[in-house]
Amino acid sequence: MFMGKSDNTSPNQNLIGDDSFLFDLLMEYVPYSIYFKDRESRFIKINRECAKQFGLSDPKEAIGKTDFDFLEHHHAQKTFKDEQQIIETGEPLIHILESGTRGPVEEKEWGTTSKFPMFNADGDIVGTFGITGDVTDQIHAEEALKKSEEKYRAIFENIQDVYYRTDTNGIVTEISPSIEKYSGYNRDEIIGSSVESFYYNQEDREELVKELKKSGRVRDFEVRLKTSDNKLVHTSITSHVLTNKEGYATGIEGIMRDISERKKVEKRLEESHETLRKLSEMVPGAIYQFQQYPDGRSRFPFASKGFEDLYEISPNDVKEDATEAVNRIHEEDKGRVIESISECYHTLEVWELEYRVDLPRKGVRWLHGAAKPEKLDDGSVIWHGYIDDVTDRKKKEEQLNDTLDIISDQNKRLLNFAHIVSHNLRNHASNITMVLSILEQENDAETEEEFFGHLKTASQRLNETIDDLNKIVDLQAKESEAVKALDVNEFLEKIREILSTEIISKRVKIKRSIPENFTLQYNPAYLESILLNLISNAIKYRHPDRDPVIEIEFYKNEREVVLKISDNGVGIDMDRYGDKLFGMYKTFHKNKNSKGIGLYLTKNQIEKMGGSIEVESEVDKGTTFTVYFGEESVE
Repeated sequence: MFMGKSDNTSPNQNLIGDDSFLFDLLMEYVPYSIYFKDRESRFIKINRECAKQFGLSDPKEAIGKTDFDFLEHHHAQKTFKDEQQIIETGEPLIHILESGTRGPVEEKEWGTTSKFPMFNADGDIVGTFGITGDVTDQIHAEEALKKSEEKYRAIFENIQDVYYRTDTNGIVTEISPSIEKYSGYNRDEIIGSSVESFYYNQEDREELVKELKKSGRVRDFEVRLKTSDNKLVHTSITSHVLTNKEGYATGIEGIMRDISERKKVEKRLEESHETLRKLSEMVPGAIYQFQQYPDGRSRFPFASKGFEDLYEISPNDVKEDATEAVNRIHEEDKGRVIESISECYHTLEVWELEYRVDLPRKGVRWLHGAAKPEKLDDGSVIWHGYIDDVTDRKKKEEQLNDTLDIISDQNKRLLNFAHIVSHNLRNHASNITMVLSILEQENDAETEEEFFGHLKTASQRLNETIDDLNKIVDLQAKESEAVKALDVNEFLEKIREILSTEIISKRVKIKRSIPENFTLQYNPAYLESILLNLISNAIKYRHPDRDPVIEIEFYKNEREVVLKISDNGVGIDMDRYGDKLFGMYKTFHKNKNSKGIGLYLTKNQIEKMGGSIEVESEVDKGTTFTVYFGEESVE
C-alpha cells in the first residue's frame, strides 16, 4: 500500500519494509494520533498516542473497529462522512478543527486533524490515513482570552470613571470612552494629545508629577481639570508609573474620577459646620461629639469653643485622643463616668450624668452631660451631646439640703423636747398626786408633816426640771453649750427624791456603785430623762413575788463614761421582743400605765449625744441596761 499517489512509486514501495524502523519510531513516540483506515473507515493500524486517546492499552485492540466504537455518534458520523468524501474525490482535508468527548468523564476535547487518501501500487484509493493533534488547552486558552478581552472591553467602554495611559512625555496613548461624558472631548481628540492641555491649573500637574517621581504612585490625588467648554472639573486621580523589564519608566496608567459633587457637599458641610460653630459659641456650655472604638480608643471629633472653658483644654488637643479630657475628671467620679459610658456603648441608650472635673485654674467644678449614641459601620459608637457647668446649681442644692437638714433636725429636737416634757413632768405629777392621795387619808400630824416635806421636795424637783427644760429651749440651736459637768452622785440623789414616794411605797432597794466626786459631761435634762426612764421602768416592772432591787453603777473605761442599771424584775423575752424593744409605742407587759415611749425617747437622747445603749434580759430574773455616753462624756 501507498500512503500517497506518486508517479515514481519505487521510493514508497519499501517504506513499510526497508524503512520500518523509522516508521515504528514515529508510531511509538510522536505525540499525535496517527491512524490508517480501509475504505469502510475501519482501523488498519493506529499508533500508541491514538490508542491512549481511545483509552486502549494496546494499539492492536483498535484493528477492525471504527470511530463509532470510540467517539460520540455525531462526531463519528462526521469523521466517516469526511473520509468517504476523500475516497470519492481523492482530495485531502487539512487542519480540520474537531471537538468531541472521550474517556469516562466525557470532557470536551478539541483537535486539529489532517486526512489524506491512501493509494495502492496501482494508484487506486484503498483507504485513508491521518494525523490529529490535541489542541484542547490552546482552545481553552483562546476562549479564556476572548472572554477576558470581552469582559475588560465591556468594563473599559462602560466604566464611569476614566481609565487613561500616557507615555513618558505626557502624551495620551489610551483613554476610556467615558471621557466624552466626563469632559465633552471626543476620545479620538484626546489620544495623541498632551495631558497639559487639559489641566485647569498647571500647578496641579506639577505637583502630581512630583509625587509620582517620589513615590511611583498616587491615590485620591485631587487636581482641577477643564472640559471642552473650559469649565472646571474637580478630579481625583489614582495612578502609578509603568516600567519595562529593565525597570525604566515607560509611561503612566491610572483612573480619574469626577469629584465635583463631593466637593460641593464638602463645601456645604463646611458652611454648615461654620454655622454650627457660630451658634455653639453663643450658647453656654459646649456642643460635642464623643467617639469610642471597639478597642477602647476614644476621641472628640467635634467640640465647640465652650469645651475649652469647661475642661481648660483646646478641642484640637482631644480631636484624636480623649485621654487628656478623661484625666480632668475628678478621681472620685472617674470610675463612675467610664462605667456609664461603657454601659451606654452596649445598650445605646441616652447617656446623662452629673460629675466633677478638677481643673488647673478653676479647681473642682460640676458638669452635667447628656448625649445620644449612634452605632457606626466600623463598630464604633459616636455620641452627639451637650455639656454644661452646673456648679452654681449644685451649690444652691447643697445649701437647700443643708437648710432642710437644719429644719429636719429642729423638728426632731422639737419632737424630742415634747416627749421629754411629757415623760419627765408625768413622773413629777404622778409623785405629787400620790403624796396628796396619802395626805388625804392620813390623820396623824407627824405623818402629815413628813409627807408635806415630800410634797415640798417634789415641788422643788418639778421646778428644777422645768428650769432645765427652759434651758434646753434657750440653747436648742447651740446644743454643745447645754452640756456641763454633772456630779453623778448628786444627780442620782435628785432622781431618788423625785421618785421618793414610789421608792417608799414599792419597798425599792437601790444599790449604788459610784466613785466619790464622779462627774459626767452631759446635758442635765437628757441625763434626768434617761435615769428617770430606766429607774422608773425598773420599779414599774418589778417582780410580784419579791421586793425590787435596783443596782446602779457608773465607771469610766478607756474612752467614755458607762452606766449600768440592773434590776430583779419580771424581765423581757429578748427572743420575742428584742428587735422591737426601743420602738415608739411598743409595750411588752400588761401594765396599764405603759405608754411605749420611754425607751424610744431614752435611746434617741443617748444617740443624739453620741452614745449608745445595750440591754440584757431574762424572763423572771431581771434586766440590765448598759449606757455608753460617748467620748465627749469624759472631761
